[in-house]
Amino acid sequence: MKNSIKITLLAAIVMTLTSCVKDDDTALAPFTPLVYLEDFEEAQDGTQLDIPGFTNFSETGSLYWKEEVFDKNGYTEFVANAATTDAVTTWLITPAITLGNEKRTLSFQSAQHHLAQQGAKLEVFISTNYNSTDVATATWIPLKAITPTLYNDWYKFIYSGAIDLSGHSGTVHLALKATIENGSSGTGYFIDNIKVY
Repeated sequence: MKNSIKITLLAAIVMTLTSCVKDDDTALAPFTPLVYLEDFEEAQDGTQLDIPGFTNFSETGSLYWKEEVFDKNGYTEFVANAATTDAVTTWLITPAITLGNEKRTLSFQSAQHHLAQQGAKLEVFISTNYNSTDVATATWIPLKAITPTLYNDWYKFIYSGAIDLSGHSGTVHLALKATIENGSSGTGYFIDNIKVY
């Protein structure tokens, strides 16, 4: 009798464990290694961004991405100051990232503040031939990303979405390009947690 009860209990446990393994809702997602991360946690508040490997390039105007820290969180910011009256465009280009031949994904967080007109935009690009010196001669391919508009809450970070990089391989550079038309005073963008996985 006791053996019969033990066998019945053991069978019930095995059935329970088997059903859990087959249940897709409880299965672990496949592991995806992190290829690149910049979380700006080493940022020096209020300084021009000079993280090794990055290109901080002003295409028009003379404004650059800055390192900022708020509430112990580091990030980078591009802002048009009161002295700027013309349109400004500035690039932030990552160090070289090796994608290899695997399917990769890009994500980041961004926020805006004081966007007052439709002329401001934040764009994302990828290049396989940027040589870390000449932004203008490289081929920059636009990537689809969710970036903040004037309708997003000020200072609130939003997720870029999972940006598919499967059409690209080898060594690449990623670029975030901020353009603010007419140099609207105080208008700016924040970037944080750039990841490739």
